[in-house]
Amino acid sequence: MKQKCNYCHQECKLIQAHIIPKGFLKGSESNSIKDKGFLEVSTEIHYTKNRPIGPYDQNILCATCDNIIGDYDGYAKTLLIDEISKYKDGRKPCYIFPSVQVDYTKLKKFFISLIWRASISKRDEYARVTLGPYEDIALKCLKDDIDLRDDIFSVLIFKDAPNIKYQDVISFTASKLAGKRAYKIHFSGYQITIVPKSIDMTWSIKNGTMSPADLFLKKDQALIIPEVDIDVSGKDQMIIKIYLKLRMKQ
Repeated sequence: MKQKCNYCHQECKLIQAHIIPKGFLKGSESNSIKDKGFLEVSTEIHYTKNRPIGPYDQNILCATCDNIIGDYDGYAKTLLIDEISKYKDGRKPCYIFPSVQVDYTKLKKFFISLIWRASISKRDEYARVTLGPYEDIALKCLKDDIDLRDDIFSVLIFKDAPNIKYQDVISFTASKLAGKRAYKIHFSGYQITIVPKSIDMTWSIKNGTMSPADLFLKKDQALIIPEVDIDVSGKDQMIIKIYLKLRMKQ
């Protein structure tokens, strides 16, 4: 049966398009991910499900358009999974990528595509990911109809410290950053915050070693990915409790 693809808007056969790229499952260093796959958790609808090959939706993209986005997925997997160890800082718990080593366009489009895919999906577990008018803006960014800007779909990237046990959890949660609606995505040991609306990048956080502005993904600037022990917000605490309860039973 033919359906309309959300990327090209053509009536065609749709495929099982991954929300979180399958490559992040195969390339992860976490033993629990390799052995059991992902565990998808939604605190919004009290939903948990094992995802051996990662979450997907068969009603959003055709094969051609999935392959277009797959180019960004492949680049992000190479940078954040395959090559991450090369950029570990020897003095601080972080990873530092010189700007010349980062394809800003592909990496930015990867993160935009993640939140866009969740927003266009009708699956219950992504019900709180609603970009509204920014859904169309995200698509235009992916198609190069709008120039990429640092302050639209602003991205912060954090990596779980090696001792964190819930690296195999996938979660999408709604949040706020600097007073703006934001979305937090956790997968493959990464904690990603994406703010669709224009944000003042001079907002203040407590960080003794880096300026907050240094942590945003920006064009022509080194990419800094801090390593964090745990995010102690209420929703993340709930995710951790659900994770420990379920994984202990397996």
